[in-house]
Amino acid sequence: MINQPSICKAIETAYNKVLSRKWDTIYISLDLHETVFEPTYTKGQFIFYPGVHQALKILSDYEEIKIIISSSLLDEDKEKVLEFFKNEKIDIFAINENPDELDTSYASFKEKFYFSILIDDKAGFDPLTDWKPAINTFFRQHKRFIYQKAI
Repeated sequence: MINQPSICKAIETAYNKVLSRKWDTIYISLDLHETVFEPTYTKGQFIFYPGVHQALKILSDYEEIKIIISSSLLDEDKEKVLEFFKNEKIDIFAINENPDELDTSYASFKEKFYFSILIDDKAGFDPLTDWKPAINTFFRQHKRFIYQKAI
């Protein structure tokens, strides 16, 4: 059997939790630089790694997924990035926050927002090899999610 990247296990774990707790949303914390975009070191220039546009479009179209950009973007660049994704027809839920998840009696989300899955090169995600197996895993889990919601 081919070794799957750890992101595949993280996706399966997130869907298992959502289904077992009867939740309806999976939050993806998505880094941009060297995960989604190739490094250009040019302000305002966004170049997708191969296949990433299609991958994010698929995720954006899944009703159970909300994408949260987790990035060190300058405040002045946040609107540009949101406009870029809007033009690419990729829905972004938030940047560096999750307004859906508020503090509870056992957790504070003021300094670290809640997410289900982390996609970040600093967490070991390789944008050149991990997007395709990740999307395949999302697709299988999405079908399972839809099936479970129907019964």
